[in-house]
This record gives sequence, C-alpha cells and structure tokens, in this order.
Amino acid sequence: MVLPVNADPTASGGSFTIPTRSSGAVDWKTAVDELVAIDKAYLDTSSSFDTAELFNMESTIASPGFLQGYNIGVAGTNVGADVEFGQVVFPFKGVGGLSLRPYLMESVATVDQKFSYAAASNFCEFMDYVLSADDWIALRGGGFPNVSLGYVTKTNDQLRKTYFVP
Repeated sequence: MVLPVNADPTASGGSFTIPTRSSGAVDWKTAVDELVAIDKAYLDTSSSFDTAELFNMESTIASPGFLQGYNIGVAGTNVGADVEFGQVVFPFKGVGGLSLRPYLMESVATVDQKFSYAAASNFCEFMDYVLSADDWIALRGGGFPNVSLGYVTKTNDQLRKTYFVP
C-alpha cells in the first residue's frame, strides 16, 4: 500500500513525525502500527506486513527521497483463504474533488464485490480510521478525506497475467 501524508515528515529524535487530521503530529512508526493493527484482520495467516518505508514528498522536479525504513513483522490474523491476485480498492473523496484510492493488494475478500460505506460489513474499521481524527493518510493534492465511497474487490488482472503460468 502506498499512502500519501499531508506534508513532508518532520525529523524528531531518531524518527519522523507526520501530521494527523486533528492537527497534531504522530511518530510515523506509531501511525504504521495503528494501521497494521487494523489491516492484519484482512490478511490470511500465511501473509504478513513485513516492512514500511518513509519518503519525503515528491516535488515536481525530483523523485521522492528515502528517509527511513521500519521492520514490522506482523502476520495476518484471518483464518480465511487468501484470494489469489485479489485486491480491495477503497475510494475516498475530499473537498474540491480531491481523491484517495488505497489498494489492499492481498486479502481474503471474495472478488467482484462492491459495497457502499453504509452497506459495508467488511473493512469498516479501516474506512472509519481513514475518516477519524487520528487519520494521517492524506488525499492526493492535500487535505484529508471527508467521505468514503465504500470498497470494491477485484482481480488484479495485470499481476495475474504477468505471474500466472497456465
């Protein structure tokens, strides 16, 4: 998952802080741990979150610069079977039409499902987190999401075609 933050991370001791919706700042490793604590329920027990990397914001003339890495090492907790090449897309919208579309590239979710935020029974904790005061995941272009459009599950055809051996 590649997740944008709202500003360049600020150096703090031996780590970095990132802004949250509530106008506070949180250590980026703490933020990752909070997200992994939620998302581990969506991965089967043979999958895991292994590492996280923090980069500064990409400018218009340069590539983003690597700031810090972090070994997570947290296994998934769902006893369901992993859906091969399955992914979950979470569209969010903000003020001025700005958007955010995080992808969960592995999950136990059945493909070809579409749920509105109000009708969703799975992934609610993730969507609620992104809309909460503790959220640090920003919209592309700045600001924070105001509304969730639910989620869609699908087969990642590009990966399937690349790695599937008939």
